[in-house]
Amino acid sequence: MADSPTPVLCPYCGHLQKKGGGRCEECNGLFEPLSRYATQIAMGPWQVRDPKRPFQPGRSYEVLKKQIAAGRIGPHTVIRGPTTHQFWALARHVPGVSHLVGYCHACDAEVGPEVRRCPSCGQRFREVPQRNELGLQFPTREKAEAAQRALDRKLAETGDSGGNREAPPDPAASERATGQGGDQPRADATPAGAGVPGADLLDQVLESSQPASRAATAQTERASETGQTREAAKGTETEADASPAAAASEPERPAPGAGSQGGLGAGTWLLIVINVLLALAATAYLILRL
Repeated sequence: MADSPTPVLCPYCGHLQKKGGGRCEECNGLFEPLSRYATQIAMGPWQVRDPKRPFQPGRSYEVLKKQIAAGRIGPHTVIRGPTTHQFWALARHVPGVSHLVGYCHACDAEVGPEVRRCPSCGQRFREVPQRNELGLQFPTREKAEAAQRALDRKLAETGDSGGNREAPPDPAASERATGQGGDQPRADATPAGAGVPGADLLDQVLESSQPASRAATAQTERASETGQTREAAKGTETEADASPAAAASEPERPAPGAGSQGGLGAGTWLLIVINVLLALAATAYLILRL
């Protein structure tokens, strides 16, 4: 018995194909060493959203500029990179890219790709030469911890544990308005620890498709339960105030689902009737077969 072919994993898109070969069945990438080497040269922190190829590696700023010049990337292409802090944004709103597609990222005025400063608002256009940096807003552990402490402090001041809040702001939007990065968090805020508010903020943001408030939902449920308890109490008081004659004149009601003399309920009788009909149908079928 011949051995089954070894599955091959594409290094470019992650597609696992059962049979070998020199090319990926999904993205058509070549597996030979020179193609991998060339791909590493073209790789970078910029990504273009492509639903047909969602797992392609990022590209360098140089490759991005070539694709813009070739018309493959336009003002409304959705991209992300170092100047968007890895949030998706339209190319016309991305610093370092917007002027290449004909717009100023700060005031949205039309500009040429060769200009270095917006003639309308004076915003300076800069190159983004980083090849191995994501451009995160908090690139070091110290800055991330300081940002977490600042977030915990804000949540504590508003009395929100992370559920009742607005959607997180878009860093690219703040850059378009100011031409600079966002404000830095205070480093002297309350220290963060396990179980503190906001510790699982990223998980909560990813789990929730809407900024709906979990705390508000719980509060609504508690209010509903309180209202039901009050209505039940009012009903008890009304029954207690009723006259003995009215209570005696009212016939005793059977328990829901029970028969008149403690017999079977309506649901049980219905199941018995269905089973009898099925048995009769099966018997008729056997007689016809004979």
